[in-house]
Order: sequence, then structure tokens, then C-alpha cells
Amino acid sequence: MYANRGEFNSTAKRQVEMVERMRQRSRYSLTRSTLLKENKCNLLKWTPVGGANA
Repeated sequence: MYANRGEFNSTAKRQVEMVERMRQRSRYSLTRSTLLKENKCNLLKWTPVGGANA
């Protein structure tokens, strides 16, 4: 999912909905920077290669 590129994978529908809700509630653009003092969060789904569950 790339906000700046306008590309969204159809399998990421729930992620898109969650990010859109966060964007609406915060009234911030995802393509502009925020002040350093503002609270931020990162959303990341990571699957390790060769991890314990592999």
C-alpha cells in the first residue's frame, strides 16, 4: 500500500480502511511531514524469512 503512489493491493483492504480512518480522525495528509514534537506511529507487517515458524 503506497499513499504517495496511489497504489493499493486488493488484499490490503482492511489496512487501507484502517489508515483511511486514522487519516480522517487526525486530519493529516499522508503525503506531508509533521512537526518533530508530534506523536506518530508506524504500521508495519513483517514476515521474517527463515524464522521459527518457517
